[in-house]
Amino acid sequence: MAIEDEIVNISDLDVGSEILKTDKLIIETNNGTKLLDFKDFVIGLDNISFYHLISGRGTNVGTKKFEQIGGYNLLHIDTDLDHKPTYEDLQGSIELTKLNHTAYTTLQVISAIPEQNQGDIQNILARLGEIVALLETPQNLHFTPGAEIRLTKIKSWSTQARTGSFEKYWRWVDGRPSDLVVQGGQYGGVDADGVPDGNAANLIVVPARKLGTGAGLPSSVNFKVSVTSDMTLINDNNLKFNNTNIGPDEDIEDGATLVLSPFSIVYPASTTFTTSTISFNAYIEIQSAIPATDVPITVYVQGRPARKSYPRTISSRKYIYDFSFVEKITNGQTVLIKYGAGTKAGKTAPIIATGSSFSGVRMF
Repeated sequence: MAIEDEIVNISDLDVGSEILKTDKLIIETNNGTKLLDFKDFVIGLDNISFYHLISGRGTNVGTKKFEQIGGYNLLHIDTDLDHKPTYEDLQGSIELTKLNHTAYTTLQVISAIPEQNQGDIQNILARLGEIVALLETPQNLHFTPGAEIRLTKIKSWSTQARTGSFEKYWRWVDGRPSDLVVQGGQYGGVDADGVPDGNAANLIVVPARKLGTGAGLPSSVNFKVSVTSDMTLINDNNLKFNNTNIGPDEDIEDGATLVLSPFSIVYPASTTFTTSTISFNAYIEIQSAIPATDVPITVYVQGRPARKSYPRTISSRKYIYDFSFVEKITNGQTVLIKYGAGTKAGKTAPIIATGSSFSGVRMF
């Protein structure tokens, strides 16, 4: 057989459909030609000329600069744009984000407390105003029933016949004024001769005064209600809410009564609540299929319109009512908030949108 007959060209070989890890490669080394299992075929980074194009990190070129915020190292804006950051570069930003999320979660829990504190401060100022007014007002003094009082005459006056002027006498003069002095208890209840001196300790009593609501604290009348999911206004114009952010004291006797849907608040009818100035604040979003630029929202106090507000148009279907006012509220009065004149037959009912709220905080 001739050598030519033993020659096999690569093109004459069968074509394979895949390379298995058990397949072999023929390689030429400095030590001769050898077989290599495909599973041992490894290509290093230095063997890939286009490594920088397929790597997310690349060559990590560019200068990086850090700044410290809240104790964490964050990449500064002066870092080269060519720099490709590692996790170590971003770790400070990640940890600071986690810290901010924790703080935000905590703030959500206590978000209603500042408004409640504001109301409590106003209540304290109201009580302080009553104290000042009481101290600055002259008070009537009352004698204790049955108490003894002993007065000593120190001067007495009589008119001289010729001049008509008054003259001092050390005796009582009928029908003429005398200067008297209240005798104290310097002898422990009796004078030097053992005569009772009138028990001066309980001669005059200043009556106890109750400040506003008396000895107890005033009933809490602060409230805030809101809408956490859209609510449809059907058949009437009373606004509706489905969440109470701050509720008035309902657990104490004669506390304020709050109703969410439809909204109303009835202030305490008894003497636990005195006439107070309330700051009302409303932010209402209304979605309406029909034009509503001329539809007002009105707050009623005991059936009387206390404030009427017209909307700001956001879009063809969305209207914003954002207003506040101050009103005096007396015992037992009811506050309502209403939209327009109610839903008309055959019309699509308007919607009070998520985020709407209405609140009342006692100022004094």
